[in-house]
Amino acid sequence: MIQVVADNFDADISSQNGKLSTHSLALIVTQPATTDNEFNRESTERLHRISKSEMVHAIEHNVPIERYTGGKKPEMPAEISKQAILRLKVLAQAAVSRKQASELDISFLKEVHLVDKCPEYNGYNTKLSREDENTSRPMTITSYQPLIDMPPADPDTMMTALVEAQRITAQTGQEYTVFTCDQQLYRVALDVMWVYPDRFSNVILRLGGMHLLMSFIGSIGTLMADTGLSDVLESVFGGVGKMLTGKKFPQNVRALRLIVEEILRDVLLNHPQLSTTDELLLELERRSLLSKTTKLWVDVLIKPVLLTLKYVRAEREGDWSLHLDTVYQMIPYFFAARHVNYARYGLYYLESMKKMPKTMLGHFMAGEHVMRHIEGSWNGIWSDMFIETTFMRYGHGKGGIIGITLKPQTLKTWALSLHACSQIVGDIAHMGDENVSRRSQGLHKEEMNARIEVDGQDRLGLRKKLELCIDPLNPDGTRTVLLILLAVV
Repeated sequence: MIQVVADNFDADISSQNGKLSTHSLALIVTQPATTDNEFNRESTERLHRISKSEMVHAIEHNVPIERYTGGKKPEMPAEISKQAILRLKVLAQAAVSRKQASELDISFLKEVHLVDKCPEYNGYNTKLSREDENTSRPMTITSYQPLIDMPPADPDTMMTALVEAQRITAQTGQEYTVFTCDQQLYRVALDVMWVYPDRFSNVILRLGGMHLLMSFIGSIGTLMADTGLSDVLESVFGGVGKMLTGKKFPQNVRALRLIVEEILRDVLLNHPQLSTTDELLLELERRSLLSKTTKLWVDVLIKPVLLTLKYVRAEREGDWSLHLDTVYQMIPYFFAARHVNYARYGLYYLESMKKMPKTMLGHFMAGEHVMRHIEGSWNGIWSDMFIETTFMRYGHGKGGIIGITLKPQTLKTWALSLHACSQIVGDIAHMGDENVSRRSQGLHKEEMNARIEVDGQDRLGLRKKLELCIDPLNPDGTRTVLLILLAVV
C-alpha cells in the first residue's frame, strides 16, 4: 500500500533581516519493501523509479500550485455527516485483540515486579515476540518529495499537497490515496476536501497517531493537575511540567507508565490470581467505591495509562482493529480535558475510518498502515513519527539547513535538493547490506542491561517517594497508620 505523509518543516536561521527562516511543507511517499502476506501477493502497486533514460532530461522539481477558492469555515457535506458502523470482521478482530492485549499487559505488569531484570514495556514485548517467533514484517521504503515552500497551514498549500499525493498514487495504479498529517494540517485538509468533495473523493485522510498520543498525555496532565502527581514525578524526572503538557515525547509516556507500575505494585503482588487488565480494573473499581481519591487516580491516571499501553501495542503490532478500539476509548479524555481540537477531529477521524472502502480495508487489516525502519516484529511506528525520524532528522541534522550559510542562493539550492539528498543519505546508510529489505532488528534498547538498570533505579526512586505519600489506592489505610503513629508520639 502506498501512503503519503505530510508535516511542517520549520527552521529559524538567525539573520539581520529575519528572512532566511524556512516554513515549508514536507512530503514523503512510503511503501512496505516486500509484500509477504497472502493478501498483498496480488498487489502490483509500486513507487515509480526514475530510469536511466529519464535522467538524460532535466527533472522538474517544482510542484504545480493549486488555489483554494472556498470559504474560511466550510460546512461538512451532508453525505459525509451520515454515521456508519464498522464492518463485522473489524469488530470481531477488535474483540480478539482486546482480550489478547489485556492478558499480555497484565503479564508485563506482574513480571516487572516479580522477575529479576525484566525489561520495560517495549523491550518486554519485543523479546516476547522474538521468543514466540512471530512473523517478521518488512521495512518501509521511502521516497522524499520536494519541499512545498509555502505556509503549511494555508489552504493553498494543503490543496497542492493533496493533488500531488493523488498524482503520485495514481502513477502506481492504486485507486485510493492515503494521506496522513497532524491535527493542525488535518483540519485544513478537511476544509479543502469538504469544499471539493468530488475532486478528493478517493482520498483517505488519516490523523497522525504520534501527535494524538502526545495530546492524550497532555489530557492526563490537565486532569491530574494539583493532585500531587507532578510532585512525585519530580523526585525522579526533570522537565515534568513540559511532560504533562504532552511535550518531551516519549519520555512522558515512560514516566507515566513507571509511576503506574509502582502504584499498582501492592495490588498485583497481593492478587496473583488477576489474569487480565479487565480483572485488574474490576478490583480497582471496587476500591474506587470506598474513596474519592482512589476513584480520581484510577479514572484519570491508571485507566488512561493502561490505554496508552494498548495504543502503543496496536501500532507496534500493526493491529488496525485494536487501534480503532483504543482511539474510541481515548476520545472522552480529550473532551474532559477540553482538548477541543482532538476531541472534535479525533471523533471525525473515527467516523471516517468506519467508511473505509473494502478494497483498502484489507491493506489496513494486514498492518500495512504502520511503518518500520527495519524488518522485524513489534517495531511498527506511526506515520507522523516516521517522517519526524527521516525527513526532519536529515533536514535538521548535521549537514542540514541549520548553520550552513546565510547566502539566499545557497539556501535555495539546499531546499530544492533536500529530498534527493535525504534519499541518498538513507541509501548510503544501508549500502553495507547485500539485501536491504531483509535487514532485521536485534535487541531492543530496553533489553540492554544498562537500560534495565536505569529503569529499575527510576522505579525505586518513585517507590521511595510514594512510601512517603498517602497511598492513592488505599488512602484510609494510610490514615490509620498515621493515627497510630500520632498516638504513640
